[in-house]
Amino acid sequence: MEKKIYYILKGKVMTSRNCVILAIDGENNFIGLESLFTEDLSRDTFFILENAVLLEFDTEEALYNLLSLQEGWVHLILQEKRRLEQLTRTYVCIHKKGKEKLQYALSYLAKEFGIVTDKGILIPKCFNKSIISNFANLTMNSLKRILDTLEKEGWLEIENNCLIIRKEHVESYFNFFRTDVKHHLTHTN
Repeated sequence: MEKKIYYILKGKVMTSRNCVILAIDGENNFIGLESLFTEDLSRDTFFILENAVLLEFDTEEALYNLLSLQEGWVHLILQEKRRLEQLTRTYVCIHKKGKEKLQYALSYLAKEFGIVTDKGILIPKCFNKSIISNFANLTMNSLKRILDTLEKEGWLEIENNCLIIRKEHVESYFNFFRTDVKHHLTHTN
């Protein structure tokens, strides 16, 4: 089977394996780059979450071009650094309570893909409750219960089935989470 990698010019793409969301990537990101380092990515499934424009590359050709340029090496290193940070955050998040997991997931979606409005940061409709519950590793019942709690606390607003996260909460939660991940990394080595 011929391996391909893709570059996202427009839109959002979700990567999953065994019905578990591994990543959600947006514009100016590669998907499938891991195929440069592993033998089998056939277990991964890519879902386009909204209208997207992707560029398709043959993996061997892309690898040759990337490795022949110093900038290519730098790009690969930065891409892998980003993936490692994302995996570390996800790993730490898995061990949190449901509310914290959901706050992280919603903060991530707001920060990466959100639309700034007067009320806060609107999470695009393509991230429906099913995707959010999977991404946050919560059941649908837990998701609904925690969303109600977060709305009552003023952390978010639900308007016309859209989630709007208060701007100040996204940034403060990410700062807290960065500190927590650094603490976790320094105390496990």
